[in-house]
Amino acid sequence: MVDTDRDGMVSRKQLQLYQRAKTERGPEQRFTALYGLLLWNPWMEVALQRVLTNTGAKTPGVDGVTRERLKEPDAQHALLDELRTQLREGTYRPQPVRRVYIAKADGKQRPL
Repeated sequence: MVDTDRDGMVSRKQLQLYQRAKTERGPEQRFTALYGLLLWNPWMEVALQRVLTNTGAKTPGVDGVTRERLKEPDAQHALLDELRTQLREGTYRPQPVRRVYIAKADGKQRPL
């Protein structure tokens, strides 16, 4: 379950950014510290919890990590610490998207 205090903090920050984008100078508005928000603990924790509670979290990602592997808080913290370090050092490289094909009734396949 998502921690409501952290979720509320993230939601308020998102609302503040939205309001600034809509009211202050419109398209000319510059946001200079957005990358820092990615490294903010509550932001990362809320994002992870939202991914883990998503129905699509039942299947492993391209890296083979499943929701089962991240059940323990220690595993979640280790993942977030590693990701935060890679983002801070500029060494993070996302893996390519996994392409899966589904068989159609006519014998052909379609991408999922």
